[in-house]
Amino acid sequence: MSSEQITVGTLATPDSGEIVRRFMDDALVKQEPEAVDTYFAQEVTFIAIVPDSPELSAIVPWYGTRHSPAEVKEVYALLLANLELLAFEPKVAFGSGENAAMFGKFRFRSKITGKVVDSEWAIRAAVHDGRITYFQFYEDDYTISSTFRRGGRWDVASHLEPQPVS
Repeated sequence: MSSEQITVGTLATPDSGEIVRRFMDDALVKQEPEAVDTYFAQEVTFIAIVPDSPELSAIVPWYGTRHSPAEVKEVYALLLANLELLAFEPKVAFGSGENAAMFGKFRFRSKITGKVVDSEWAIRAAVHDGRITYFQFYEDDYTISSTFRRGGRWDVASHLEPQPVS
């Protein structure tokens, strides 16, 4: 992981990738709700998986878009109330100016069904004046959603057969 720092005047500040890495460590691993206040700007766009999907949000209530630190805290409260973090493995975090990215893997256990799942994840973020202003989190939504599935049959349209091209 990058621990590169940028010098501003006489102060050294962490780069954008390091800020995102610290936030994830404090919020998810240490489970400190105040991490949101420490790392997020007052005006923020926070997207978990997709901007808005009522169907996905009905299964995983923290999916969707939030716009304030208070709403971001609700995301982490919902996530940690429903899933027990068993492993959190950041693979790489880096920043370039205000842009940051982070990739890794985690393992969760559903507190409802007891199912354990592994998921790769990725974060795209923007950091301005040391605060996160944009944060989009990607994970395997099918895998996470399946931790809440108790059973039943899924009725889905599979796919269309390819048509010959002339």
